Amino acid sequence: MTVPQLLANCAARNGRLVSQMEIMVPFSASYALVVSRGIGSIQTLLKVLETEKAPPNDPAWETVIIQIQELLSAIGLFCSHLNLESTADQCQRIKGRIFERTNPEPIEAAEIINLITDLRQRFEDELSRIDFGFIPKAKAPYYLGYSFGREFDKKFPELRREVEDAARSYSHDLYTASVFHLMRVMEVGVQYFGRQLGVKLTTTPTGNQSIRELTWKEILDGIRGKIKGPYKTTKAKRRSEERQALVSHLEAVKEAWRNPTMHPRASYDESECLNILNHVKAFMSDLSVH
Repeated sequence: MTVPQLLANCAARNGRLVSQMEIMVPFSASYALVVSRGIGSIQTLLKVLETEKAPPNDPAWETVIIQIQELLSAIGLFCSHLNLESTADQCQRIKGRIFERTNPEPIEAAEIINLITDLRQRFEDELSRIDFGFIPKAKAPYYLGYSFGREFDKKFPELRREVEDAARSYSHDLYTASVFHLMRVMEVGVQYFGRQLGVKLTTTPTGNQSIRELTWKEILDGIRGKIKGPYKTTKAKRRSEERQALVSHLEAVKEAWRNPTMHPRASYDESECLNILNHVKAFMSDLSVH
């Protein structure tokens, strides 16, 4: 399988999962050389020794033993990094039988062939059960370490995980989940902005004990009413202009949200999610420095 074929196969899979075995076979020189050729070479030598009934002092036995040591060393690295428990158990079994003489009975070529064949099968079976997610290159930056910036992380440290989860959900094609995380970020941001201006985000209708959340329009109207002129000082005017830029970002979020309230819709597609992510980032980044 060529590299483009493997990538196309990964991208086409439901959930974008690909097994470790599929990755190892076309890409890993260690696997191709040490495991495939190594086991094949060992099995060939052992069959010759078995056919010729070579005695234990035959030099060919020493060659086989050295190759088995190299094979176990190479596979041991994979077992350690990937937690291949069954393969590791078989490696120990072979070491005990061949090198540590845990069984006093003389070992024969046929027995080693069976041990090595079983080792190969366990190795390939366990690799086939390890799945990896495929992230397209364009979405890779959203998967790890995505941030709204240093100032945001300092001002809203409690939201850093929400932003990371929103970005990671986007990278995994979980667009509606991403927007739900962004909703939680926006709730904190709009509440913070509202407190600065003295704008409430909820209201209690006359004669009704229940609290109603304001719509985007009501929130924006309330904010605009607080920042419009006239201005008594140049500083007040400049401050109002900064806040007007934040209102522009809020307008963009409102349009991208496509819902009268701050609650997300039932579902969002990729372009809608990315649009919301970018606008929320712009709003929260500016809010962090003003």
